[in-house]
Amino acid sequence: MSNLPRVEVTNHTLASGQSVTTNTTPNSIALSIASGDSNNQTGIAFQFQGRTTYWNPSVTTGFTTAKLASDTGNGVVTWKAGLTVTYSPQSTGLYNVLLSGDIVDGGTVYSYTGFVLATFTSNSQ
Repeated sequence: MSNLPRVEVTNHTLASGQSVTTNTTPNSIALSIASGDSNNQTGIAFQFQGRTTYWNPSVTTGFTTAKLASDTGNGVVTWKAGLTVTYSPQSTGLYNVLLSGDIVDGGTVYSYTGFVLATFTSNSQ
């Protein structure tokens, strides 16, 4: 657990159409962008140092899970096969985008289970 990046949680709820950048390892980020549509479509760009996207899944109310089929990355960061993004509706009119799986950065494995990448206001009916 000590090698996981620190996340500061504040009392802010993001409206749909906004984006959240989350550091996932020292050299990688996840950029989550809510579309604002009634399906809560949310795209996530897994990027090396915020410059190059290596995996760009999306989740919605109808397609709640996206799973990386095979390892991808470069000589520094590898997003491992099985890395999963999940749409998770909450009872409060919000939804979370969750991350589970492994990312290797500089030889160190960062493992996630239900890690919250972003929280958005739900527009689903």
